[in-house]
Amino acid sequence: MLMLIDAVKEGEGLGVFSTYVAARELETGILDTALREFPVPDLWVKAMVPIDRLALPRVHSLLEFLRTNGADVA
Repeated sequence: MLMLIDAVKEGEGLGVFSTYVAARELETGILDTALREFPVPDLWVKAMVPIDRLALPRVHSLLEFLRTNGADVA
């Protein structure tokens, strides 16, 4: 991420970063937010589980943990 932020700061294009990743650059005005109506989540996790492992207790426990701790699990 830091390499991508450096590239954006050097004018190489746009970047998509969570607020906490680019907090210093946003606070100092080095970077600015574009497309404010489409915020980037601070943390995004996608659990891709093979269907035959979905019933395993350890997988079920992990998905339940993600659900109860604010994750939007489909």
